Amino acid sequence: MFCLLATFVTLTSAYSSFRNSIPNGNNVRHPCNASLTWAGVGHENQGGGGARNPFGIAWKANGLIWNSAMCMQDSDEDGRTNGMELGDPNCTWSSGKTPSFAASGHPGICEPINSPTCQQKNTFLNCGGPTKFDCPAADQTLHPDVITEDIRLAAGTKVPAQETTYMCQGFNLSPKVTNGSYHMIAVSPLIVNTEVAHHIIVRGCSVIGALTEKHTNATYQCFMGDNVGCNDIIALWTVGNYGMCYPNEIGFPVGIGGYTQLVFEIHWHNPYLLDSYVDNSGIRLYLTPNKRPNDAGVFFYGPMDLHIPPMMSAHGQTGFCSGNCTARLFNKDVQIVGAFNHMHNLGSSALAEIIRHDTGEAVMLARDDAYDYNSPAIYMYKQFKTFRPGDTLTVNCVFNSMSRTTATKYGEGTLDEMCFTFLIYYPKSAARFGTCFSYDGEDTCQLRQCTDEVYQQLGERLWKSCPLTECTEDCKKLTREFQQHPCLTAKKRNDMVNDVLKSPDAETKALTFEFVMRFEICKAEIAREDMATQCGGGSINAATSFSGSLISVFAAICIGSLAIVNADDKILL
Repeated sequence: MFCLLATFVTLTSAYSSFRNSIPNGNNVRHPCNASLTWAGVGHENQGGGGARNPFGIAWKANGLIWNSAMCMQDSDEDGRTNGMELGDPNCTWSSGKTPSFAASGHPGICEPINSPTCQQKNTFLNCGGPTKFDCPAADQTLHPDVITEDIRLAAGTKVPAQETTYMCQGFNLSPKVTNGSYHMIAVSPLIVNTEVAHHIIVRGCSVIGALTEKHTNATYQCFMGDNVGCNDIIALWTVGNYGMCYPNEIGFPVGIGGYTQLVFEIHWHNPYLLDSYVDNSGIRLYLTPNKRPNDAGVFFYGPMDLHIPPMMSAHGQTGFCSGNCTARLFNKDVQIVGAFNHMHNLGSSALAEIIRHDTGEAVMLARDDAYDYNSPAIYMYKQFKTFRPGDTLTVNCVFNSMSRTTATKYGEGTLDEMCFTFLIYYPKSAARFGTCFSYDGEDTCQLRQCTDEVYQQLGERLWKSCPLTECTEDCKKLTREFQQHPCLTAKKRNDMVNDVLKSPDAETKALTFEFVMRFEICKAEIAREDMATQCGGGSINAATSFSGSLISVFAAICIGSLAIVNADDKILL
């Protein structure tokens, strides 16, 4: 099959050639709206890309060629052959010829679409959703002062022969933009090669002069930006999306007083490793000089430690940004105007929420009961949602891995997985950072604060107050303080020991174990005092052991009650 694909694709490098290889490929009507065409004839998405529909599956199995076998098939099982629906009922058409008749149906979508039989087959078809970009505020016939700026790759840009590529290029906005002051109020995609284009992110450069000729003269491979001072997400596109139209309250500042340089990032998915693809996809920015009341920002969060076992019909994973962290990331309340969840092919449902820090109330942000990777839902609210510093952000993603025989982990590839929620909010100035990730039970703030410098400072205090052989009052006081320190939880200490065991450096091992020994020296005494308090000052017998130079409290017995104290300072009744 790969040889057949490679042979075919050497003749062409863009999806339009696939349409030219079937009769009336450029004129297949949209089953929901006859005034529109279905450009991606073999795909579930109208514009192409993503999952294949029944015709696309059959087309691939037939070697991507139109012949009598393909013509006589009824791919969508609606009682009409592919040839009948595409205007070649006698199967006489060949590439370059004019079809005998106009296309009368869609070979990959069962019709009539409202029949009970076809409704069961066309589970991917959503006639109630948008079928084109619709944004009255960006309509230049209604608003002649709106201007556009296209950001796109150069014609003939090569797609590497690798499964996953993140390609970036920097752009200086044109003088018509930089000489004025605008708000970006909408974006629409300019997708050329839907066979490989998966998503686009445009980032604004908050650092003046961040981009050099190295970034602007040619494309370069990247992922999630390249830390050149262009980290502010201002525009996004994913497969199945027709564009974004922002509410009247917000805009992204460009030109004077705003962004003048942007980084364009596109994710290409090339599963057959073909070296003949090219793509000059891009995105169109709609700009108004009539600036809105607020500058907008995009914030996203989610887990980085995904591990999805194979052959699971429903496997859930949760990500969060704790209230302690949001209190540090946000300096005041913000209004969330829209949100959307992002997963890959295994994603089946997702729920993103705010958990109020004062009441525990859960406020829904984005709920996808049947997540569709090919047609992601973007939720723009009529009633904006207030988010306050100290509130917790959560997202729960459910994955169906029945199609996989090996575990799937987090990654940027289409065959890897993600679980992110993106929030569009204002004012942008309220957020110190644009992301918050969780990993192994900790979030960005916890992960960032436990640096080598922090541990060095903790060690200096520990060495000063805690001798190796005696639990002094100073050491006891410091140990109680350290037990509440987020960088010295039981898990952190265990991770510290496990990591140092892998180190070849004997001095590092010795210092780490001495750190733990000094930290543990007062734990037995602290446990006895705590039990005395809990027992109301009654008599206490404490059994302790000294093993491997680490003190562990195994049991403490109060008169009339029994409690077991484990090494993690938890009371187990």
